[in-house]
Amino acid sequence: MEERDESPVNDIRVRKLERGKQNQRRKRLKERQLFHELEARNEWLEAQFGLLNNGSGEVAKLLAQVKQLTDDNQRLKQRLRVADEFVTSWTGAKPENTTLVTSQTELHEADSGERQCATFSSRPHHDAGPDDDSPMPEFAPLGGGTASSEESPEPSTLRPDSDGRRMSLAAAAASSTSQVTDLIPLLVDKLQKVLDLPEWRKLPVHCQVHPCVDPYGAVMQHLRSSAAAFSQCSPEPSILDLMFGGSLNDLCNAIFLRVSATPLRRTERLGSSWNIYLFLKWLLEPTEQSFELVPPSLRLTTMQLLVPHAPMIDYVI
Repeated sequence: MEERDESPVNDIRVRKLERGKQNQRRKRLKERQLFHELEARNEWLEAQFGLLNNGSGEVAKLLAQVKQLTDDNQRLKQRLRVADEFVTSWTGAKPENTTLVTSQTELHEADSGERQCATFSSRPHHDAGPDDDSPMPEFAPLGGGTASSEESPEPSTLRPDSDGRRMSLAAAAASSTSQVTDLIPLLVDKLQKVLDLPEWRKLPVHCQVHPCVDPYGAVMQHLRSSAAAFSQCSPEPSILDLMFGGSLNDLCNAIFLRVSATPLRRTERLGSSWNIYLFLKWLLEPTEQSFELVPPSLRLTTMQLLVPHAPMIDYVI
């Protein structure tokens, strides 16, 4: 009876011992395999280390080139992604946002410009008359010419002091009226010549101003004097050049530096840069093709054709 009772217990112990041995064998086998893998990995790393140190600079040079190309590729992908967002937001803008100059506005400006030019004088300002104490404006040259001064007798009764002012009003008014009457035929002739020109040949009349109100004067002078730099100016700009700079197109670089200093939205900055580029390109190369690309909001008015002004006024959209 005792042998029968002990046999099941012995069987359980034997099975446990057998399982323990199997587990130990599997554990040692896994450790051995892991050890071999680590040895192989260590040998490979030592070989690579020795190749980099003792092998030559070719491998290091190739690795540096690969790293540089990878970085350039990442930067290019980033720029393309941002540019794609700019283009998407720009093309999705409403066309009604562009300010168009109507024909009635142009006619009104032309009429007011002719009336103002007809009242200009070629001499320093005098009093307009007994009912108007404001001085008359100077005569502005037409078509970008130099203002000419015609000889005329100065009124001897005109005095700066307040006592002689009232007595000289009549003589000053008569002298100014005579000068304006003599200048009317000349004004009409010059005005007719300017208005008879084709639209693409009507350039604005600029005066000599400080560089702070002529932001693109330096680059315009550079492009006019350098044929190589001018050849890089394409009829239409590149979006990447306008938004990021660093281009061979000097005009795009100048616009980028100027516009990027102004706090604008991305679409506003792209639109302003694009329009200014087309306008400056037409000033550099006044042709029908370049004039057709100029936005209607930047087309010149009659006053811009006749009255000398700062170039900054032409860039106002």
